[in-house]
Amino acid sequence: MKKHNWLVRPSQLGALMSKGRGKEFGDTALKIIQESVLFHKYGIEPPMITSKHLEKGILNEREGMQLAKDVFDWDIDIDAPKVRLFNDYLTGEPDINQSILGDIKCSFSSHTYFKTFFDTEVKNKAYLYQMNAYMMLSGHKQCELVYCLTNTPDHIIADEIQKVTYQLLKEPKYTEKGMEDAFTMAEMEAERRVMSDSIFDKIPKHKRVKRFIIERDDELIEQICERIERARELFDEMFEQV
Repeated sequence: MKKHNWLVRPSQLGALMSKGRGKEFGDTALKIIQESVLFHKYGIEPPMITSKHLEKGILNEREGMQLAKDVFDWDIDIDAPKVRLFNDYLTGEPDINQSILGDIKCSFSSHTYFKTFFDTEVKNKAYLYQMNAYMMLSGHKQCELVYCLTNTPDHIIADEIQKVTYQLLKEPKYTEKGMEDAFTMAEMEAERRVMSDSIFDKIPKHKRVKRFIIERDDELIEQICERIERARELFDEMFEQV
C-alpha cells in the first residue's frame, strides 16, 4: 500500500484530535480524514462552511491586527503578506509571524467576546492545538492568541436587521397593525437591537482585546505528531478503498 504524507492544517487539529466513545477516532475526526482523501485522490473540495461569524472573522482580521498592535504596542507590519509554512506533519499560515507569532480571533458579538474576557486561560482545546501547531511550524517558543471586539461590517448589519425584522413581525403586537405600519415599527426595533451589539466604538480600545500568551508545549506537540501518524494510516486505507 502506498503511503501518503498527508499534511494537516492547524485548524483541523481540534477535530482530528477528538475521540469517539470506545473508538480511537470520533466521527468528527473521521470526517476530516475522509474529506482529505477525496480531495487528494479526486480533487473534490470539502463542503464550504459559511456563516456570518466566519465572514466577520475573515473580513475584520486586519482591523483586529491593528487593534492589537495599538493596544499591545506590537512591532509588526499588518500589511505583510502571510507565508505558508510546511514541515513533515503540518502546513499553515499564521496570522502574524514576525517579531511575534500571533493569531487573531474577531468575535461576532459582545456576548461571545466577553465570554473569554474574564478567563485566565484558554478553554478552547482546539485553539491550544492550533497555536502549538503554529509554534511547531515557525520555531517560535510562544504564541499570542488575541480575541478582538471589532465593529460588524455594514452588509452583515443590514442582513441581521432584515432577519430580526421578519422575526419581530411574527409577534402579536405587530400582527395587530397594518402591514406597512407593522413593518416600519419592526424594522426600527430590529435596527435598535442589532446596532446595540454591532458597533463598539463606545468601548475603550484596551477593553476590546483579550490576549492569551501560550507557551510551546512539547508534550502536546508530540501527541499531535503521533495522532497525525495514526490518521495517515487510516488515510492510506481509505485512499485505496475509495
